[in-house]
Amino acid sequence: MPLFYLHRRIDGQRFLDPEGEEFPDIASAIEDAKLSVKEYLAERLRRGEPLNGDSFEIWSTEEVMVAEIHFKDVLNWRE
Repeated sequence: MPLFYLHRRIDGQRFLDPEGEEFPDIASAIEDAKLSVKEYLAERLRRGEPLNGDSFEIWSTEEVMVAEIHFKDVLNWRE
C-alpha cells in the first residue's frame, strides 16, 4: 500500500507528519484526513479558536503534494 504524509498547516505554521500512514489510495487518505479535521475542528470551535485557513497537506513518498484539505471546506462535508 502507498505511504502518505498528512502534514498540518495551523495558523500559518507547518507541522510535519514524520511517519506517514499507509492507505490503499489517495481517496482513502483524503477521507481519513477529513475525519481527522472534523475532530480537530470540534475541539477548536469548543475553545472559541478561529480556523485561520488551517489545512492538511497530503504528500506522497516522492515528496509531491497530492491534495490539500482546507479545514473550512470540511464543515459542510458528509460521509
